[in-house]
Amino acid sequence: MGCFNLVNIIPIEAKPFEDFVDGYFPLAVTLAHLLERRRFESALMVIRVAPIMDIPNLESMAPVPLHINPRYSGQIDWLVAAVHRPQPRLSAVISGWAQWHWNDILRGKVSRLPYSLRLAEPAYVRGVGFYPGNLHTCSLGYVRPVNTSSSVAVSTPNANPSDSSVNIEQFDTAECLCWNLNQKHFLEWFDRTTVQPWGCPYTPNVNNGSTELLLIEQRCADTWDAFISDTKAFT
Repeated sequence: MGCFNLVNIIPIEAKPFEDFVDGYFPLAVTLAHLLERRRFESALMVIRVAPIMDIPNLESMAPVPLHINPRYSGQIDWLVAAVHRPQPRLSAVISGWAQWHWNDILRGKVSRLPYSLRLAEPAYVRGVGFYPGNLHTCSLGYVRPVNTSSSVAVSTPNANPSDSSVNIEQFDTAECLCWNLNQKHFLEWFDRTTVQPWGCPYTPNVNNGSTELLLIEQRCADTWDAFISDTKAFT
């Protein structure tokens, strides 16, 4: 993994989790509630097979209608996103990829999901959460670096030289899975012919300062098997 700048690979505190979220609020608000409930600063989340809706002119805090016109509904087949909530915002910033379809074929193919998106039914969420700390990242907010053994790390161009004082020698960069953290602040269509999120390493251009990576040691993969399997579902 010689392409990685080891100074910018920082082990961080992380916790795998499973949860359910509903569609009472727009997705960005719903996921912000999840972060708050679990006391996470941010998370990398995956959702599989979830009904969705996008009702025109529905206010962001308005209740969901009892009856939904099928034209305004569809389904997320797969979604993986970095989610964090910059204070004091009520909604989260969502950056990642998804595949989806709408029931209305006239809606056409779009490259990103609308911010007004809501879940039409409760959805199961699996992910890895990150606790608040002093390490600033572009996609995960301020996360907590650790100076003890950790199976998860982040590679970020924002790392300060002092951050490298943690035990980087305890993180096995020779064999790890690397997830590219999309920093576009929206959910874009995932095209497997042009995007390869996981890799060892992900890209030879990590040091150009244009990307962040989440790294998970393969020797600890058993802890993360279900999460990794879901993220790979469409890759």
